[in-house]
This record gives sequence, structure tokens and C-alpha cells, in this order.
Amino acid sequence: MTKTLKSIFVLLIAVVAVCSVSAYAAEENTALDAAFETAIANYATTVDVSEFNVTANDAMTAFLAYLDKTPRNFFVSKTVDCAYSTSTNKATKLTITYVDSPEAINAKLAAFDAEVAKITALVDGSMAAEEKARIIHNYFIENCSYDLSYTARTAYDAIVNKTGVCQAYSSAYQHVMNAVGIPCTTVESEAMNHSWNVIEVNGAAYHVDVTWDDPIVDGENTNTIPFYDNFMKNDAEISVDHYAWS
Repeated sequence: MTKTLKSIFVLLIAVVAVCSVSAYAAEENTALDAAFETAIANYATTVDVSEFNVTANDAMTAFLAYLDKTPRNFFVSKTVDCAYSTSTNKATKLTITYVDSPEAINAKLAAFDAEVAKITALVDGSMAAEEKARIIHNYFIENCSYDLSYTARTAYDAIVNKTGVCQAYSSAYQHVMNAVGIPCTTVESEAMNHSWNVIEVNGAAYHVDVTWDDPIVDGENTNTIPFYDNFMKNDAEISVDHYAWS
């Protein structure tokens, strides 16, 4: 009854996978995020990062981290390249690749935002954060089926196409939870080849694994009955069958 899928990022420079985002200061991270946001909003294919005084590895790591924080950028490829100065070893220009044309992306964004509006309308300001988290958790279980072809990986897949693997479930849940004002991130475990979410409620962190709470039953991916085995669990509780997350 468990389902896992590794989030596979293809990088043109392999060493990016072992780089740490902590290699650059928080203010540089914020500034880089702003530069990435502006570029993507305009469908720019390159970003001038020379002013940030970071290595190419750090620039690419920052870009991937930015995409992880912004599931609505589902149309941006996680294949990334970055030019650098051979004299200073500092990044100069980061290349962005889009998975579709601007016209097609705009249409997908419109569909995505319309579906998100329907989901967020299920909750309101009178509800406690835990109730909102539960309603949204249940929405994806009742409306989304696990993708047995293992190809649907984005928030768009789960929100619009109603199917996906763990990366799609967790990205979609992250986006909607943040949209209703509940801080939510996605965590990954390479050892498990799996991803899920951590939300913040009343100053405390809780794990939510929507994928595992929407199990495959008897080989079928049509379950619509919410399970709560992995809903709002603390570190000790989730560690019973989740491990090595980051």
C-alpha cells in the first residue's frame, strides 16, 4: 500500500547535486530568487547573475531551490546550465529552459489557477489551520489518482490532470497550502525515493504524506477514501516508516 517515486533532476553539470544552498548568504538567495522570478515571468531564457558574486554551482543550486519553492513554475525545466568566468570562477549567465511555448504555458497557467481557486474555496478564514490542512489533504485523495506510468511529476499534473506520483502530490499540496496561508514545504528522501510535505501549524512542524494516505489498493489507483496514517505527524511519529529526509 505504499507508493514511492524518486524526484529525478537531470543536470548538465553533475556536481550541482551535491552543492549546498547555504553556500551563499540569505540576502543573495533572496536577490537571486527575485532575478529568477522576473526572468520566468517574462519567459526569458537567460538570467544575468554576474552581480551576485556566486559560483556557477551555487547559482544553479539556488535556481533549483527556487523552483522547489514555487510549484506554479511547473513549466520550467529542472535541467539547468550556467556560464562562468574562467578568471574569477564566478557565475555570469544562467540558462532557463521551458517545457512548452509561452502561449501553451499561459493556457496551462489559466487552467491551473482556476483549479487552485476551486480548491482554496473549500476552506475559509473561520477554520483552524488543522481543519484547512485536512480538507485539502482529503481533496487530493478524493480527486487525484496515483500515476502508474510514473511520468506525471508536477503540481499541474495533480491539480489539473488529477493524477501524479509523489512529487506531483507533494508539489500540489505545497502550493495550495501556501495559497491558504499555511506554510508548507516539500521534503525528499533519496533513500526512500519519495517526497512529502511539512506544514507549520501554531508554530510547530508536522509531516503530511498525501501520497501514502491515498494508497494503491489491490493494485488499483482508484482509492478515494482518505487515510490519516501520515497526516500531521511529528518527526518521531513519521519516522516509523519515513527516514533520511532533507
